[in-house]
Amino acid sequence: MDQGRDPIAVGQTAYDERLSRLGEVMEVLGTLVALRPLGGGREWNAERRHVRPATAMEKMRPGVAE
Repeated sequence: MDQGRDPIAVGQTAYDERLSRLGEVMEVLGTLVALRPLGGGREWNAERRHVRPATAMEKMRPGVAE
């Protein structure tokens, strides 16, 4: 476990708290997480400390379930 953070895994939907964005976890490399928008698009990197698994409510937001 990552110092109090919930574990995340490749393929999981996660929430980047710094950018307020949802994405699919593409890779976890040390303290960085590579995320891709759920509908496809350009990946971005986030610090692990700002990323957590998405909640069920976040996954149900308009525009997320495509």
